[in-house]
Amino acid sequence: MSAYYKIHKSLTQSVIDLNLGLPIAHENINFNPQSVDEYLSINILFDAQNTVTKTDLDDVMGFLQISHYVKSGIGNGSTYDLISILSAAYPHAAQFTHSDQVVNIQNIAVNKRGNDNGWYTTDFTINFWSDISR
Repeated sequence: MSAYYKIHKSLTQSVIDLNLGLPIAHENINFNPQSVDEYLSINILFDAQNTVTKTDLDDVMGFLQISHYVKSGIGNGSTYDLISILSAAYPHAAQFTHSDQVVNIQNIAVNKRGNDNGWYTTDFTINFWSDISR
């Protein structure tokens, strides 16, 4: 199993394990957002792989983006609750693991995109890095 896949599994599972009571749309699942009033979407993006040592160690950086969608007009109280929950769940230096792959959290940023196509959207960007073997 590749290091990238282990990182992906670790971060995806970390969100699922929060048991937020919201449907979660993520890679390779069937999901119909029109069937709910509120949901999360998970995306993981990787940056370049950088050499750490001359022998066999690299690191990869990236971010886990958790987008929170609430149908417009419902209110934004749940968004503020989610900000508190995610900030507590992903503090600086937190670590998540799948198999032997450790993912290190750097920081979290919140970006409110506002109303678009009937949804009020807020993005939570969780920056991470992980050492990987070549």
